[in-house]
Amino acid sequence: MNICHVCNSKLVIEGLTSGQQFRCANCHSLSRFGKVEKVATDRLAWRSLWLGISSILLLTITGIPAIYYGVRSLLRMRFVKPERRDQAAAIIGTTLGGCFGIFVGFIAVCGLMMGLINYLTYEQSTEPAEVAERCGQYFEFSSPHVVPIRASATMYSQYLFDFADSPEIENRKLVIRLAFIRAGLQPNDAVMTQQLRKQRCGKTSFGDNHEETKFTDWQFSGRPVTVTKSVYLRSINPDTEEETREETHRHYWGYIESNHEFYGMSVVFEPDTHDFSDSEVKDIFASTQVTSAAQ
Repeated sequence: MNICHVCNSKLVIEGLTSGQQFRCANCHSLSRFGKVEKVATDRLAWRSLWLGISSILLLTITGIPAIYYGVRSLLRMRFVKPERRDQAAAIIGTTLGGCFGIFVGFIAVCGLMMGLINYLTYEQSTEPAEVAERCGQYFEFSSPHVVPIRASATMYSQYLFDFADSPEIENRKLVIRLAFIRAGLQPNDAVMTQQLRKQRCGKTSFGDNHEETKFTDWQFSGRPVTVTKSVYLRSINPDTEEETREETHRHYWGYIESNHEFYGMSVVFEPDTHDFSDSEVKDIFASTQVTSAAQ
C-alpha cells in the first residue's frame, strides 16, 4: 500500500520491485516505488480557508466558494489520510463560509432589499392642500398657529403629518407632528416613541441635559393620554457675546392605541418663542380627534 504524492489517494502496489514506477489511477501522476514521496498539501482546503476568512467582510461573494472548496476537500479526504492542518483548514473554511456567506449574508441581503423597497415606496408631499387632505383621512386637526408643511408615508404603514408656524426652516419656532402607524409593525410602541420623541423644529439639536414631566390627566381624541414634557437646557457662548446664555427648549409628546393602531402627537417649541402655557398645549392635544376613516 502506498499513497499518491499528488492527490493523497491510497494505491495498491503489490508485485512491484524497488525503483519501479507506477501511475495513480485517480490523478494519473507517476510515482516510484520505494522512494518516499512528500504528501502534497490539499490546496482546496486552504483555498476554502482563505475564502472563508475573507467572507467575514465580503459575505456571500466569497462565502459560497469557501463552502464549495471546503466540501470538495472534505469529500476527497474520505479516501485518503489527510494531514490534520489540511482537514482543519477545510472545516474552518466551510464553517466560516456557511456563517458569513449564507446566514449573515442572507440577513444583509434582506436588509438591503427592504431598505431599497422602502426607498422606492416612500412618499412625501409638501403641498399644503395635499398635506391637509391626507391628514384629514386620519386626524381632525386645525390650529391658527401652524400651516401644513409635509406629509410622508412608508411601506411600513407609517404616516407622518407635520405642521409649522413657518414654511422656512430657519424661521420655524413651533412644529406639530401627527403620527399614525397601522397594526402589524412590531414593536409599534417603540416605533411611535421614536417618531415623536426625536421630533425637532429642524434647525436645532437638543442636548442630553433635560428634565421630564409626565401629565396623566390630558386628553387626546377623547381618550386619556400620558404626555411627556421634556425641557432641554443648552448653554450657548457665541463668538459675538462674552457671557454664556441658557436656551430652553420645550417638547411635548404622547400617543394612544386604538384597535392595535397607534395615533400620536408631538409639539416642539424653539427657545423663547410662542409663550404657550401647559394648559394651552393641553388644549391642542384635546382638540385633535382621530377620524372615523382611520378607525
